[in-house]
Amino acid sequence: MGGSDSEGYDSEELDFDELTEAHGEASAGLKDGTLKFANVDGTFRCPYSPARKKQDYKYREILQHAVGVGAGHRGPVAAGQHRALREYLEKDVAARAQPQAERPLHLQLQQNVPCRVDSEEKRMFYPWMGILQNIDNRTISPTDGSRIGPCAADIKEKLKAFNPRSIKVMHDDGGHLGVVIIGFRSSMDGFKDAVEFENSFNNVRQGRWDFERDSPNGYTGTQLYGWMATEKDVDSKEVLSEHLKLNGDLKTLPEIVWELEHRTQQRTQILKEALTKKDDDLQVTHEENWSLTNRVHNVTALLEQAQLENQKLLEGCTKVKMAVLCSD
Repeated sequence: MGGSDSEGYDSEELDFDELTEAHGEASAGLKDGTLKFANVDGTFRCPYSPARKKQDYKYREILQHAVGVGAGHRGPVAAGQHRALREYLEKDVAARAQPQAERPLHLQLQQNVPCRVDSEEKRMFYPWMGILQNIDNRTISPTDGSRIGPCAADIKEKLKAFNPRSIKVMHDDGGHLGVVIIGFRSSMDGFKDAVEFENSFNNVRQGRWDFERDSPNGYTGTQLYGWMATEKDVDSKEVLSEHLKLNGDLKTLPEIVWELEHRTQQRTQILKEALTKKDDDLQVTHEENWSLTNRVHNVTALLEQAQLENQKLLEGCTKVKMAVLCSD
């Protein structure tokens, strides 16, 4: 009873009905749990070979045993039972029977996840605008003693990488304030330019947050600061705030996107209507041309018919004249 798993019967001589019956009964017993084959230490024993000395197979070992006996060398009953055992091992036990080192680890997240807090949509000025701060305005005009600094054309040239549409230099009674407002295109391309403008200054720590940190302490030095104009700039210098309010509206990004889409739809509709009218005009012109062509053809035909009749009349008159002459 403790011999090899491949001794005895010739697999070609197995009784198929007997093998099938044994297979069905074994499968049912394994699935409903009436046949026990797992040991408490994680090893396995063969429920169909109780007399075997080895009763602590590892998964690979018992699978090899089931494959060997399932070949049929110990008769149709043993073959059917062990084929059922093999199928059950491969389908239902394989994942649980992997060595610990081979099993994927499934760890649960234990740390607390903060509750979602919906923040308010940031409102920005539209058309898109940017602010350039700390422009050098230390030069004093010798004529009136006012502060002077770079002009709009020079600043626009320096910012050409961001495609500015306009530059507005801010002044007060004392002259140049060292601040400009940059106007960008009102399209989504303009939005991209404005964002890149802000990001470029943020990347070198010369953005809004850096300016708000440095300026109260007088640490701004000679470097420029830049950012997109938003709701926060309403509370800035009066002249700056007034210009922003006069030249733009505070809106959230979804509102601006909706407005742009609506405007595009309107333009598309106007263009479609214009094209439709053009097609109608062309159709009318075509019909008029066709009608005129028909009239010309009709008149030409009438003229040809009249000429033919005149020719016949002339020929008739000639014959009459000849007859009169001959009779004389």
